[in-house]
Amino acid sequence: VRGVMVILHGLVSKPELNGRHGLVLGPLASGRAPVAIAPVQDTEHLIQISVKPANCALPTEPPDRLATAWNNLALAYKRAGASAYDQAAAAYETALKLQPGKPNFMANYIKLCLVMAGERRGDPEVAQALQEKAGKYLSKLFRPVTTLPENRGLDCNLGIDFVPGYSQRMLTAGVVSSVDAQPARTTYARQWVYDPQREALQEINPGDGKPLTMSAEAREAISRGHGTHVQRNERGETV
Repeated sequence: VRGVMVILHGLVSKPELNGRHGLVLGPLASGRAPVAIAPVQDTEHLIQISVKPANCALPTEPPDRLATAWNNLALAYKRAGASAYDQAAAAYETALKLQPGKPNFMANYIKLCLVMAGERRGDPEVAQALQEKAGKYLSKLFRPVTTLPENRGLDCNLGIDFVPGYSQRMLTAGVVSSVDAQPARTTYARQWVYDPQREALQEINPGDGKPLTMSAEAREAISRGHGTHVQRNERGETV
């Protein structure tokens, strides 16, 4: 069935693909179905093969394993170019249904939505919808820091921008300290970035981008996520 994730097995001509996840792309043709192979490494390109139904089985792994396969497939579709962006978006949506709130999935999807919005500037309604979707996931990604008690009620900017100390644009959240009119520039009292290597939020010095050390309590609050409460006994142990 088109759109179903399967596990490949019993392949003779391409035994290296046995055990890999694949997405069924269409109906049978000459007794075989087209299948896109989910990459294992981020650098792998999209591979498509034709497979007999007997060589496909429904996966039995837990949701997080399947979610990773969908995320890897989305990355491959994105690398394939603009013509495959819609497939990449659909794969990210599925990954986030299987594992809601996974930071690296959200970060990858945010970047794709913003790229797609830029590509589709000629259709303002579609571009706006993509920007709103990116904004929704940005809010979820940075919620652990924007909802910290000391930040409640403060003006927080969320977006993707060049940050001192980083060579590429980063997903970032900042507590605004001032906005200069000439030239238009926002300065921050506190700032965080999403670090894709660590798959974690990192507070940085707004001036030079150097990482700041967070307290154990702050790290634990971020790891637990929004809406949780940490209570400790007299020995400082979490209870």
